[in-house]
Amino acid sequence: MAKEKRNKFFILSDIDYGRNLDEIVKGCSYIKYGDLVSSDIALRHNIANVPTEEQWIFLEDLCLKIIEPVFNNYNDIIIKSVFRTPILSAIMGSSTSSNHCKGQAVDFLIKDESLIDVFKYICKNLIFHEMIAEYFPNGWIHVSYRENSRAKTLKLHDKSHKNLKINLDYISELY
Repeated sequence: MAKEKRNKFFILSDIDYGRNLDEIVKGCSYIKYGDLVSSDIALRHNIANVPTEEQWIFLEDLCLKIIEPVFNNYNDIIIKSVFRTPILSAIMGSSTSSNHCKGQAVDFLIKDESLIDVFKYICKNLIFHEMIAEYFPNGWIHVSYRENSRAKTLKLHDKSHKNLKINLDYISELY
């Protein structure tokens, strides 16, 4: 989802998601509840990608602390994935205990901005648990947020799915 209005969510109809999916997330300017659960893969596999109330609260925190500040500072943010049920996560080849399954992670692309600049902005200005630059410098950013975590773990994830723990100076040296 870029900042412009998105017309379609990839969701199952006639499912109670626990929120009005067309409403903007409380305290946010751009993100709709539907953006947090939308998944073309879930729709194709007939999976109801429905968070629990606790997971909705984590998703709202993630929006306020990570997604909204990034949207406010950069144009052309495209959300790839936010909430995933464990079944959906497994189908996607990810862990069933992923932070996405807890409502505590977002993956997004940056269309016309430097991934490096956004990575540095988040690192210097936001509180997060973990940030991974996936297929850096041309991929996407994964950020997890946990209310009491100040871990700020940074990783590069390469094409062979290996993670390299890094610090911000390492990114600056590379690019």
